[in-house]
Amino acid sequence: MRYFKSKHSLIRFVLRELLRHDFKGKGIREKFNYQFRNSNKKYSSIDEMIDELKQNNLLFEIQQMSEEAEYSFDFAGYVLLHSQLVKLLAGDENLNNDILRFKLLTVNQTCDFLQLSRPSVYKLLKDGDIPQVEIMGQKRVQMNDLLSFISEKKKA
Repeated sequence: MRYFKSKHSLIRFVLRELLRHDFKGKGIREKFNYQFRNSNKKYSSIDEMIDELKQNNLLFEIQQMSEEAEYSFDFAGYVLLHSQLVKLLAGDENLNNDILRFKLLTVNQTCDFLQLSRPSVYKLLKDGDIPQVEIMGQKRVQMNDLLSFISEKKKA
């Protein structure tokens, strides 16, 4: 994981470390097509690349509670999942499986995945049959734990 205090420092890192460096010989007014290393997809702007990183859960904006107002948040920075991004850019086929396996699901998503009612899932969580993680008062279940729960139930 990499932490950036500002969007400017994030953009500087992306330009320096993650892009193909084929800007030589391009005029100032010439339009660039930005590309990640080992990728064929072209982006018209850095902001477009950053938006895609956010959509793929590789970049997160961090906010902290404001001390002045009770229900407002101040911008605190960005967190980039650098190791996962490097694997993705290297063409690691196991990355998608890793991302899916460690993905955190809400209780409703868990209910949909297991095709069970909410009370049934809450009972399984309370009894400890399915391990849970609590993030800011909200219960989350890791996909890996759900898959192991299903395989245990198949054996029984």
